[in-house]
Amino acid sequence: MIVAIPKGPQSGVKNVKNSLRWQVEDRYIIERHGFMTYPQFLDNGFVAEKGPNIKWLEMNLKRYGNGLIRFAVAPDNMPGTAEKLRREYDVEWIYPLHSRDEDFSNFDWVGMPHREDWRDYDLKTFLKLTEGKKRWYLGFWDETNPEYVLLFDGFDTRIPDAYASKYGKMWLGWGKARPVDPMIPLEEVQEYNLLSFKIALRELIARQAKIQPLTFFLGEIPSQSQKDANKGIIT
Repeated sequence: MIVAIPKGPQSGVKNVKNSLRWQVEDRYIIERHGFMTYPQFLDNGFVAEKGPNIKWLEMNLKRYGNGLIRFAVAPDNMPGTAEKLRREYDVEWIYPLHSRDEDFSNFDWVGMPHREDWRDYDLKTFLKLTEGKKRWYLGFWDETNPEYVLLFDGFDTRIPDAYASKYGKMWLGWGKARPVDPMIPLEEVQEYNLLSFKIALRELIARQAKIQPLTFFLGEIPSQSQKDANKGIIT
């Protein structure tokens, strides 16, 4: 399974100093724990910027070329531009599927956005639509049912980073966190969260044989609202 921790304009970089910081320190920490990050994985900024940042995407594709970049998320809701970039740059393109009617036949990887209001299908439908394709979970953040990632070939998430930098918490496991002592450097909290996340994933994969088979997930899958009602969300 391939796991990426996105870094880029969507990661809240406010100035040049911070930009240099995440390019060096954060990337080093993330890669040291076996996760992909910028520029090996290029997100397109759809979430933070309310739309794909084509200029930023192309700038990095030209800067790093096909050798360093492994995966890139194609522009959302722009099939013509997505196809153009796929032809011009020989990287693993992930097509972000928002509608079941979209044509993704030219893409090997198809991504399912985490937020249900950004797509007109559920997980069950996605699995049927993408038979024979490689599946990517875009923006994974489901601590209630983390086993869903086992249905995908790869995913990206900001869980370890967001708990540290946004919420000021140490991530202890799925749905568990505690406030951070303000005296602890942010870099140490981020590394702790990454290590905890790596351990949680390994445990999840180790239990894979005991988890229900794929046919189980093709049955009734609770909606996000149902899951939220069953278990509170840590913020």
